[in-house]
Amino acid sequence: MGLAADADAPEEEVVALGMVHLADAMTLPFLMLVGPQGAWLGGGSGSVAPEPFLNELLDAVTEAGLD
Repeated sequence: MGLAADADAPEEEVVALGMVHLADAMTLPFLMLVGPQGAWLGGGSGSVAPEPFLNELLDAVTEAGLD
């Protein structure tokens, strides 16, 4: 599942998730990994190299039982 939100006008649900899970995030891009029903799986802020990003994504999908 993928979502791209407009950083200047994000949806209320995206803001709510960010305030709970990324409250201290200051550096773009912001990454929110969520399940099909919007459950938080992981995320962060700032640039990340491809390999660590892929590992975080795979870990989140596996832990959520979505693999």
